[in-house]
Amino acid sequence: MRSAVHPDGARPAPKVLIVDDDVLSLMLLEAILLSFGAIVVAAARGSEALELLGNHAFDLLLLDVRMPDMSGVELAGIVRSTPGYNRAVPIVAVTGEAPKAPAEYGALGFDGGVEKPISFASVRACLDRWVYDRAAGPPAPEGGFVAPPPPARLIC
Repeated sequence: MRSAVHPDGARPAPKVLIVDDDVLSLMLLEAILLSFGAIVVAAARGSEALELLGNHAFDLLLLDVRMPDMSGVELAGIVRSTPGYNRAVPIVAVTGEAPKAPAEYGALGFDGGVEKPISFASVRACLDRWVYDRAAGPPAPEGGFVAPPPPARLIC
């Protein structure tokens, strides 16, 4: 588990679980989330994520859709059907597949989705929508971060 101080210092750092079998994707997501002040927990397999979910409460789950041992769809279904805090936590699909409409993500157990390649802008939008806006906190500051163009398409 790695964490950083939230840049604006005004709100608690969100605790985010990222699950992806691609090490480079994990590293990129972790670096971006840390730059936004998140507490990051990473797992490379669905089975590893289930263990973490049983021992920690999270504010957001970012799940790769295609993984070898358990798909993100299967993992989201297990999370949604397991009693406890994480059952109601927003789950966002991270995918390299063609974008889906918000209703399609909902039917799969996700609250939204982010396309690969991941960008600063898409991760920030997810934090704003699923963590900060959901908690009815103040809007996230706009300055201080440089997002590489073009941003990935966010479907939340």
